[in-house]
Amino acid sequence: MTIRVAVIGAGVMGADHARIISSEIPGAELHCVCDADQTKARGAADATGARNVSQDPLATIEDKEVDAVLIASPDDTHAELTLASLRARKPVLCEKPLSQDVAECLRVLQAENTLGKRLIQVGYMRRFDPPYVEMKDRSTRDGIGAPIMMHNFHRNVSAPPNFTGQMAITNSAPHEFDIATR
Repeated sequence: MTIRVAVIGAGVMGADHARIISSEIPGAELHCVCDADQTKARGAADATGARNVSQDPLATIEDKEVDAVLIASPDDTHAELTLASLRARKPVLCEKPLSQDVAECLRVLQAENTLGKRLIQVGYMRRFDPPYVEMKDRSTRDGIGAPIMMHNFHRNVSAPPNFTGQMAITNSAPHEFDIATR
């Protein structure tokens, strides 16, 4: 069985997801790379062997040849595109954040609940990183107990030009919130 996946967003995360889908996931086929910037979409598609390129995320989601969707587009598009994936009844991996608005997150979750089928996965990949797993294990296994305060640092080589102070909370810190509360 082959699952045909569309990646929406061909920036750093989207291009990396496209590479992983096309080369490391048995049974997955990278069917389409979609990005508002056709040059980025074409570059990611050419690098990974994707069959198709698109600039229209809604048409990509509706494409009958697409079985599943991976959303790595700008944060403010995540909820809308996840809802569109649900309407199309397609499984979706949405990079975090699902939304920067709690009410919008709840609308997405309600839409999934109404379908009666779990189709959404939010991209919390840090929960699988060995240092995060060790931190979680130590807090439970070693009897340290539940965290009561967090003090975190992110050391990226550089920040993208559109990175704002608010994104430190909505885009970066959720990894720490996730590992501390799961």
